[in-house]
Amino acid sequence: MPDYKEMYFHLMHETTRAINLLVKAQQDCEDMLLNAPETPVVLLNPAGDKGDGPAAPSEPQA
Repeated sequence: MPDYKEMYFHLMHETTRAINLLVKAQQDCEDMLLNAPETPVVLLNPAGDKGDGPAAPSEPQA
């Protein structure tokens, strides 16, 4: 007969290890984000620019 108690404890131990691994990976990524240099924001079509952007919506026809 299988030792269900041993199976249960093994499953719980391995589940805990997997959760801890995922938590550490998330924390590492958060640290990478917080320590990353600031990325400059570049507007490709600033408001008021008369470039080749999309046309303004037209008035509905009555």
